[in-house]
Amino acid sequence: MVLLLMVQFSETSRLLAVPSEKNECEHVFHVVPGIDKNGSLIKFYKRGLDYAVDYFGNYGPYHIYLLGPKGEKNIKKIFRERALSRVDSKSKISIDDQIKEYLNRPNVKKEIQSTIKGKAEGGLTWTPAPNRIYEDVTTNAIERSQNPIENTWGALHEYHHVFQVAHTEAEKERNSDTNFCSWMAEGMATYSSAKFMENLGLIDFKQYMLESVSYTHLRAHETSLHLVCRLLLE
Repeated sequence: MVLLLMVQFSETSRLLAVPSEKNECEHVFHVVPGIDKNGSLIKFYKRGLDYAVDYFGNYGPYHIYLLGPKGEKNIKKIFRERALSRVDSKSKISIDDQIKEYLNRPNVKKEIQSTIKGKAEGGLTWTPAPNRIYEDVTTNAIERSQNPIENTWGALHEYHHVFQVAHTEAEKERNSDTNFCSWMAEGMATYSSAKFMENLGLIDFKQYMLESVSYTHLRAHETSLHLVCRLLLE
C-alpha cells in the first residue's frame, strides 16, 4: 500500500503568489513502499521542509515524491496519482485522457524508467498558473534515507525553489539571463539551505560551503558568461 499523507488543497494559486495559511495549503508525501521502513526518511525531510515553510511562507499545493526501485507496479501507481493531481476538472478533455496524456509524455516515461532502474534524478517541477502545483521528485530516495543531513538539505533547497517560482514569471521562456534565471536560483538555494542547516545546529556553514558542497547544480545551469561567478565561489 502506498503511503500517502493527504491534505486539503487550496482552490487557487496565483502567478505572483502570497503564502497561504497552514490549514489551507499543506503538503502531500508520496512514498514508494519499502523505502522508509523506520519513518526516518519523512522525519528528516520534514525537518528541513518545516523550517523552510516557517521562513518563506506556505506555498502549494506541494507534492513530495520519494521514490525508488521497489516494484514497478507500486511506482506506476504513484505516477498515476501524480497525473491525477494535475487533472483540470474544468477541461473538456476527460479525466482518463488527461491522465493518459501525462503518462505518455517523454519526460514522464523517462522518470518512470529511472525510478524502476534506481537512477537518482529529479528535482522541483511545477504546473502552469493559475492552478499551480509544486512537485519535488526524487527517483531514488534510498541515499536520502541513509543520510539525514543531506535529506534535510534537499528539502530546504527545493523549497527555496518553490518560493522562487512563486515570485517569478516562470511560465515565460527563460534562459540564463531572464525570467527564472537557473544559475542564480541554484546558487541562492544552495547558500540558503546551508545557512538554514547551520541555524538548525546540523553543520558549520563555512566548513560545509568550502568542503562539502558540490557545485554540480551551478555548473549544470551556467553559461560561458558566468564562469567567473563559479570561480569566485570556488
